Amino acid sequence: MVRTLHRECRGPLRGWLVAAALSVAVGLSPVAPVGWTSAAPYRTHLLTIGPPAAFTPTNGRWGSVPTERAPPACGGSMTFDAADGQVILFTGGSPTLFPSPGGPCVGPSTTWSYVHGAWSEISTSPVPPSRSAAAMTYDESAGEIVLFGGSHSGRFLSDTWSYHAGNWTNLTPRLSPSARENAGMVYSPVEHAVVLFGGYGPTNRSAMVSFSDTWELQGGVWRLLTPPTSPSPRNQAATAFDQLDSEVLVFGGSAAPAGGNRSCCVPAGETWRFASGQWANLTTRTGPGPHVGAGMAYDPEASAVILFGGSVPNASVATWAFSYGLWSSPAVGSSPSPRSGADLTYDAVDGYLLLFGGSNSTVTFNDTWAFGPGVVGSTHSGDTTILWGIGGGMVLVGAAAAIMILRRPDRSTRSR
Repeated sequence: MVRTLHRECRGPLRGWLVAAALSVAVGLSPVAPVGWTSAAPYRTHLLTIGPPAAFTPTNGRWGSVPTERAPPACGGSMTFDAADGQVILFTGGSPTLFPSPGGPCVGPSTTWSYVHGAWSEISTSPVPPSRSAAAMTYDESAGEIVLFGGSHSGRFLSDTWSYHAGNWTNLTPRLSPSARENAGMVYSPVEHAVVLFGGYGPTNRSAMVSFSDTWELQGGVWRLLTPPTSPSPRNQAATAFDQLDSEVLVFGGSAAPAGGNRSCCVPAGETWRFASGQWANLTTRTGPGPHVGAGMAYDPEASAVILFGGSVPNASVATWAFSYGLWSSPAVGSSPSPRSGADLTYDAVDGYLLLFGGSNSTVTFNDTWAFGPGVVGSTHSGDTTILWGIGGGMVLVGAAAAIMILRRPDRSTRSR
């Protein structure tokens, strides 16, 4: 016997239906009505309820994702792998027995995937050597993830790796940026290349400095660019591609004064754009102010670049949105605790921004958060499935429950 309940969601979720089939026999699953589309039943995975007709950052909400297993809290790099339809996280190892924020990682590096609310470790060989603060992004032209640089136990790295279909490959390009950590890197469809800017590392004379050079990676080949102007040398700057304005966006970071000592940096609050080989300063009077190590990513649902976290002098951490050349700080309710060094990327499969990790002066985090207009997720513990929603509470569903999402079909395509 199967009992099925159909209920229309209200508020930010209106227009979508959630079907919950409650069965006395484990293994039975609901069936979608004719003409409606459905996802497969889930017991332990994330379920996404789509955005409203007009999602903006002002109605976005943060929600903590209750994962059953989480990657180690150790200097990770994260991006969405469009080829495989999952978020990939590369961690530089595991924390020491008594980890300190930003402290050393030990042991081999690991690779994790995030799919529908669940983290899973991926067994790969070979794998990039252990490191933290590496730059990583998805190269749309090559259809693969690119990882560059980072540092480990005081040693700075300049190797370039690609990840595709579960395998890491050392690209060993003939020319590459110098060894560094905390560089900003993102793919630009305007340049048809991966763009890298800044970072922190040694010079030829072993002096430790911040960089202001701009590089492109195309077809596995690095090329140094020479734009007429550039942001001042900096590291830990937030970097994203703004799809709305078709430009690479760089914000904040730990910056050296223009023309000053590159080894002496202060928190920066400028906004820069890079497009068609040129840098331009977009800084306005209304903006987030100086941030170091903030997470930033473009959210196509909100048509805005979203920024969160970072080390913020004399200010509280807020969620910021950049759209049409202007910054705004929407009231989003509760949010992750203050932190810097967190990874933020858009999960195109589940339709929300995903945040992982980071640290503050006392804690290194390995928690997972989502930001969007309204999502529902689940995690499985014993005989109970826990459903969660951004801006909402928790619901407990018995072990004999199967959950399915149904989307309202277009009137023109609905079966008659």
